[in-house]
Amino acid sequence: MLIAAILFVHLKKSVMVSPTNHSTRGGRTCALFLILYGIARFSLEFIREQHGVFFYGLSEGQWLTIPVLIAGVILWWKTKK
Repeated sequence: MLIAAILFVHLKKSVMVSPTNHSTRGGRTCALFLILYGIARFSLEFIREQHGVFFYGLSEGQWLTIPVLIAGVILWWKTKK
C-alpha cells in the first residue's frame, strides 16, 4: 500500500509539471495520468501479495485497472489535435 501511495504521488507530480511552456489541449493531462496510473497499478499488482479471486490469471485489482486504462486511451483519442 505504501508503494502504491508513493507511486501515485510521484506520478501525479510528474504528469502535472509539463516540461514545455505550451498549454495542452483540455483532457490530455488527465488522459496521460489515467494511462500511466493504470499501467503502474497493473504492474504493481504482480508484486503485491495476492488476495481475492483470479480470473484468466489476473487478480481482481488488475481487472479493476483495465477500465482505467481504457478510459485513459479513449480520452487521449478524443482529445487528439
